[in-house]
Amino acid sequence: MDTKERASKLNKQVAQVAARKEVSEQPATSLSEILVRAERAYVAYMEAQKEVARAYRENELEAEMAYKDSELQAKNARDTTIRLALKAREEAIEKALKAREEAITQAEQAYKKAIEQAEMAYKNSQQRAKDASDEKIRQALRTYEEVLAQAWKKRDETTQQAWKIYAKGELARMPHEPETIESIESIMTLSSSADPVLGELWHNEQDAVYDQL
Repeated sequence: MDTKERASKLNKQVAQVAARKEVSEQPATSLSEILVRAERAYVAYMEAQKEVARAYRENELEAEMAYKDSELQAKNARDTTIRLALKAREEAIEKALKAREEAITQAEQAYKKAIEQAEMAYKNSQQRAKDASDEKIRQALRTYEEVLAQAWKKRDETTQQAWKIYAKGELARMPHEPETIESIESIMTLSSSADPVLGELWHNEQDAVYDQL
C-alpha cells in the first residue's frame, strides 16, 4: 500500500470517528458545553493528525526499507552479472589463447613436415638424377669400350690380312728355301721384341689406351 492510499484511509477513519462522535453526542444546551465539545473535537482532530503523521512516517520508513532492499538486490544482481560476465570473458580469452597456441603448434608442425618432405623430395630427385647420370656415363663408357674393341679387332684383322697378302706375294717371288719360308713365317708373327721398329710404332702414347681394353 503506497503513501497516498494510507493517508486517504487515515483521513476517512478520522472523519468517521468525528462523525460518530457528533452523532452520539446530544445537541449542546449551553455555551460552556459547546466549548467543551469543541475542545474535545480539537483534541480528537490533533490525535488524528498525529496518527496520520505516524502513518506517513511509518510508510516513509517502509518505502525507505523497500528502496534499500531493492537497491541491495539490484546491486547484488549487478555484481553477479558483472562477475559472471568477467568470468565468461576470461574463459573465452583463455579458450582463444589455447586455440591460438594449438593453431600455431599445428602450423609449425605442418611447416616442419613440409620442409622435411621438400628436403626428402630434393634428395630423392638428386639421387635419381645422379643414378641416371651415372648410368648414362657407364653406358657411354661401355659403348666407348665396345667401339674401341671393335676398332681394334678391325685393325688387327686388317693388319693380319695385309700381312697375309704381302706374305703370299713374297712367297711367289722368292725361291722355296727353308730359311726363306721361316723368315716369312716370322714376319706373319711379328712382335715388338722381334722388330724394334714395329715395337716403337705399337708402344706409343696414342696406342697406350688400347692396352687397357
